[in-house]
Amino acid sequence: MVLAGILLLGLASCAGSTNPGEEGEPSPTVEAPSSCQTGRKACGRSAGTLPSLPPDFPKFRYRRYRQVGEGMFLLGLAPRAEKAWLVVFDAQGKPLWWERTSRPILQNQILPDGTIAWARSFRDGYGVNPKMAHEIHGLNGELLGLVRTRGAVTDGHELYATSDGSFYLDSYPIRDDVDLTRFGGRPHASVADAEVQEVSSTGRLLWRWNSRSHIRLAETGRWWHNNVAYNPHIVDGRKTYDVIHINSIDLWGDTVVISSRHTDAIYGISREDGQVLWKLGGTPTPESLRVIGDPHPDELFGGQHDARIHGDGLLSVYDDATHRPHRPRAAFYRIDPERGTATFIRQLTDPLVRRSHCCGSVRAFAGGWLVDWGDNPLLTQFNSKGQLVFRMHLAVSSYRAVPLPASVRPEEIRQAMINSEAVGQATR
Repeated sequence: MVLAGILLLGLASCAGSTNPGEEGEPSPTVEAPSSCQTGRKACGRSAGTLPSLPPDFPKFRYRRYRQVGEGMFLLGLAPRAEKAWLVVFDAQGKPLWWERTSRPILQNQILPDGTIAWARSFRDGYGVNPKMAHEIHGLNGELLGLVRTRGAVTDGHELYATSDGSFYLDSYPIRDDVDLTRFGGRPHASVADAEVQEVSSTGRLLWRWNSRSHIRLAETGRWWHNNVAYNPHIVDGRKTYDVIHINSIDLWGDTVVISSRHTDAIYGISREDGQVLWKLGGTPTPESLRVIGDPHPDELFGGQHDARIHGDGLLSVYDDATHRPHRPRAAFYRIDPERGTATFIRQLTDPLVRRSHCCGSVRAFAGGWLVDWGDNPLLTQFNSKGQLVFRMHLAVSSYRAVPLPASVRPEEIRQAMINSEAVGQATR
């Protein structure tokens, strides 16, 4: 089955909401959403059909190859455009909810309470603008609050919401007077480290970790010459080198799992003392896991994204394979920290995807796996056997494809769209 169409995603805005990033923006406290803001209660029109899709959104094409399951996922389309588009699709490729943001975005997701979170982007590669924040909105467009790191500029790659109501997010703090001569750099250089923080919904700092004392500069390895040394960012007038580039955060019990693009590695970090417990990929270190069965053991990852670890120790990751001889893939491993092993389980590839430089994700979805191929404008769903279920071709790429939590029902998403009072207008 082929479904083709054009989507223009209008944003529902709410009278009295503030203009994010300007004077008078709300405090870091994230307000609890009302039932109207989440679609759990009708506001205005209590019945009816979804609004018509405006005509000028980039085209998409959906093709089904096998029976699809149930589920919904969120895409942030054209995330680097002046105004990005957010759309919730169901597994059959039908748009159920849509909204246009007032600025470029990076990470975006529907949270378990039925609100939507997205990160502001200033097209600077990582968070260097002090106005950076993760915005929390109701599905009617109303801004409910901001989530920011404390004492450092917020980065927009990741926001991880815990069941306790706190958030994990990242920052790229700048460290000066670093000797980079052994890597071909300057003796008094500035580098961007990686920092992970846990903050409460009121903005209180609960936990923090910084890569400075735990990830060696030598672990940047091949990226020194492939990207870092020749692509510095200008931060407060000084050249700054992006040596870590954290892009995802996940939790596994008391272990914080992060992905670092510029070390080609995934790290398991002790929340108790901040030590690196294990490392998968990248340059060998004493913490490196022994990889069993992977077809590319010597060049495991290439600028990977979206490392997610599941309760049984199954780790999924989107391997961009940037500057690697193999194709981009969704790769799966069984992590055993006690034995110090990572056992390769499987990989999923799409013959339409030959390269990937940025972004991407792999998530459990509708009984299988949903893969966003990063800067390739394509989504692929595979079933549990690894067979192709559907492809969605997009006119523009997305950062990730993020399934909606099971706590959010399709009828709530539809009602939230019907509740919208200003379809086609951007957030104020």
